[in-house]
Amino acid sequence: MDYAYNPHGLKALSGYLKHIPQKKTGIITFPGDRRDDDIVEFGQIAASMYDDIFIRFDRDTRGRNEESIVELLSQGFNT
Repeated sequence: MDYAYNPHGLKALSGYLKHIPQKKTGIITFPGDRRDDDIVEFGQIAASMYDDIFIRFDRDTRGRNEESIVELLSQGFNT
């Protein structure tokens, strides 16, 4: 699956995946030029739909360092 690049898109994908009973692994990325709240919410949604998550980074993190993106996603994972 590709291009659920915001919380709304990921929620739509989640609706599809909830009908699949097998273990799910997500490889996610999130652009650094989005609002903090959107990155945290994306992490929350991802944590609710995947059993395992890998975070991938694009070459251009769009103005935010990788550590900051991981921190915000992790806040969502742990909510």
